Amino acid sequence: MLILNSSIEKLRHFLSTATHIPIEKVEIEESVLTETSYKKNQYILSEGSVCNSVIFIVSGLIRSYYLKDGLEVNTGFYKENDIACSFNSLVNRVPSNEFLQALENTTAIVLPYESLLKLYSTSDQWQEIGRIMTERECVYLANRVTFLSFESARTKYLNLLKEQPELVNRVPVHHLASYIGVSRETLSRIRSGI
Repeated sequence: MLILNSSIEKLRHFLSTATHIPIEKVEIEESVLTETSYKKNQYILSEGSVCNSVIFIVSGLIRSYYLKDGLEVNTGFYKENDIACSFNSLVNRVPSNEFLQALENTTAIVLPYESLLKLYSTSDQWQEIGRIMTERECVYLANRVTFLSFESARTKYLNLLKEQPELVNRVPVHHLASYIGVSRETLSRIRSGI
């Protein structure tokens, strides 16, 4: 699929903002990218499959989750200008323990893992981008562990409202509850008390 200039510019802006590389200097090798559309509820990655690409979301919403005792446990929501993939599966080339699913019709730019490795080997800038994106993911995961381990249910929800308010209107309540580690009923009580 042909990549629209507006999509490339969104990716360029994202990379510039994330890495502090001036936008006009961000190198993008368009020949290794594809623009893909996912329909609402479409699975992008299933448990047991190896993640073979990094997805930059141009528009739409994707969730990541895994199954525990038959229940879905949401681990992330990725919206416009976010990167989505199963990092453990991608980097270690192992079957994923999580699913990626579009919660809305989604348009994304897809970078295959093999192409990413080539960019790393031929471009100092892409090595820097990779390092910075890895650091950002590590900080996000450390904060998420602290958030889930030490905060009350009410504080978790208030933090979600503060940090990602748009999710409240875009994500079904049962997915939000799972994401912050509470039951749907508990989240409903918290919401009614605010």
